[in-house]
Amino acid sequence: MINCLLTGVGGQGILLASKLLATTYMEKEKMVRIADTIGMAQRGGSVVCHIRAGDIIYSPLIPIKSADILMGFEPAETVRRLPYLKKDGYIITSTNPINPSYNSINDYNSLALIDYLENNYTNIVKVDVNSITRECKSSKVINIIIIGVAIGCNALNISFEDMKDAMKLIIPQKYLAINEYALEIAYSLTSKKKPSTYFTHYTSSRRNIIN
Repeated sequence: MINCLLTGVGGQGILLASKLLATTYMEKEKMVRIADTIGMAQRGGSVVCHIRAGDIIYSPLIPIKSADILMGFEPAETVRRLPYLKKDGYIITSTNPINPSYNSINDYNSLALIDYLENNYTNIVKVDVNSITRECKSSKVINIIIIGVAIGCNALNISFEDMKDAMKLIIPQKYLAINEYALEIAYSLTSKKKPSTYFTHYTSSRRNIIN
């Protein structure tokens, strides 16, 4: 069984990401359970999605301290969902902040949150998703970027080709090429690296800056 928690804010494509992952696992003949908490997602509010895949699953909700991987689309939301992560679980997180609509604090310090993650967790990959979206010339591929990095880390028990097949089933043809391009870039960042405490930063030359 794999327990995967996705979190971020509305408009980042988290529900599509959950659908893609669920489809991939179902194509591998796994039982899948999903639970979404979207709240005020259309107004930039918090979004959380539980995905559980395995042979037999009774509940769609991931218990506290049971998530194998936490996929954070926004730093504050990543930290907010840390109680779900199991010991030695993986964290894949964007380093690019989005000030939540319900947050009236003007000095939101995402760097402090990233430092906290680095100092307290071992298996963490930080991704500058904005650099990749600029390369793709689309801000709509953040979800694919996070998925691609997670697959490259072997943290989802699915392959690059598995995800490409699922994308062909779910994503409309006119958007498929740009999403496949984003997946390829993100996957290449981590597919040859052992997931541990390192910083993945995308540049146009596709170099990894490793701590």
